[in-house]
Amino acid sequence: MVRAAGDMNLMRVLSLLRQATLTDDDQTELRALITSNCTFAASLADVPVDQNIIRVFAKRAPERREVARLSQLIQSDNSIQCCRHEAVDEVTSSLGGGAVWRVPTNAEVHQLNAELQEPRELTLYHGCIVRFTRNDSNRAYTNGQLAYVGHAALPVRVFIAPSGNRQIPSETVIVSQWEPYTVRPLWTPTCALKRGGYGRRLQLPLRVYVSTTVHKCLGSTMAGVACKLSVAETPYRFWEKAQLYVLLSRVKRLQDVTLVGPLEDVMNAVAEVSTRRGQYDAYLYHMLHVLGDTSTMPLAQPLDMSLLPYRPVDLELPDASTGFVYWLMSLRT
Repeated sequence: MVRAAGDMNLMRVLSLLRQATLTDDDQTELRALITSNCTFAASLADVPVDQNIIRVFAKRAPERREVARLSQLIQSDNSIQCCRHEAVDEVTSSLGGGAVWRVPTNAEVHQLNAELQEPRELTLYHGCIVRFTRNDSNRAYTNGQLAYVGHAALPVRVFIAPSGNRQIPSETVIVSQWEPYTVRPLWTPTCALKRGGYGRRLQLPLRVYVSTTVHKCLGSTMAGVACKLSVAETPYRFWEKAQLYVLLSRVKRLQDVTLVGPLEDVMNAVAEVSTRRGQYDAYLYHMLHVLGDTSTMPLAQPLDMSLLPYRPVDLELPDASTGFVYWLMSLRT
């Protein structure tokens, strides 16, 4: 809300989205505020190619398609001198000292594309904005940190933005204030393939920063965002109200949000997701209500665990003076 303090309309929209449920009047007000204050575009091709307008998607697949589309657009512009960096991919059936690496099949390359942040083909040019795809062992950069390309051919030279920065100043400011650094190709960590075996990729630890996902832009302040919303097209459909909240709260003004698609389809998507409740919503709102009641101490009422979507496991708490730890791991099935 602090980010939106200068735009009362944006603050009101975010206030509505924070409510547990929206009445019909709330829905009407939300629609009116968005239609009269946001920017609209018929298609992603109509959104200006501006370094300060980042395309935001709910899923990785449409985000990657947009990166490829903009890359083709840049390469077809004869006024821009591009340099294409193609990755080297390798796969093996087993790890260890006896591992034999070979050239992957097309299906294995497709799996690597899905698993790895580093693209198989990376098109750079002077002045483009990139983000790092990993943490540097020497702490020169961190995963997600932005950089400005000063020299696109190998060795690639960039200027690294201050940590957390998501707004692009003039080239003069970048060259004088951002940190210069030389980037070289690195092997990615080895990843497991779905049908057995392992793969890795030799590529620059960079991605062109023209788009991102809702999840990755959490916490960022952006000069402008563009997002295609749709009820009819599944790849562009949000499934949680929190996603809409995150999208709209990245900017300081509602007019800096560009919603892409036919107006009626976009607003239907907004209406649908704004009324959808997440599986933890009932418990979270209940918990905030109970913990926020300071009229009596201790708690005026116990937490109602029946509102949790999952049943708590009935286990006795450990009785040990030395303490204990636990580790939760999510496994792909």
